Amino acid sequence: MKRHNDAILTEKDIEKAYREALRVISLCRGSIADQTRQCMADAIHEFYHLLQVRIESNRADLVHETTTLASKPSLRIVKR
Repeated sequence: MKRHNDAILTEKDIEKAYREALRVISLCRGSIADQTRQCMADAIHEFYHLLQVRIESNRADLVHETTTLASKPSLRIVKR
């Protein structure tokens, strides 16, 4: 059962945002030090990795999801 205010992100949406964020960082060459840009890219990579872990966790939760929808966060990530 899906709540009306749930935002749904697909893995493609997340991948697209990840690539776009890295592209923007690469465009900042010259205005931001290389070390800073690398730290930003590393942070984005780590965030993407954590989202991937969350997706896997949500897949496992979907198997067991019955009456605990009220305790779920309003952002659900699904694979399409």
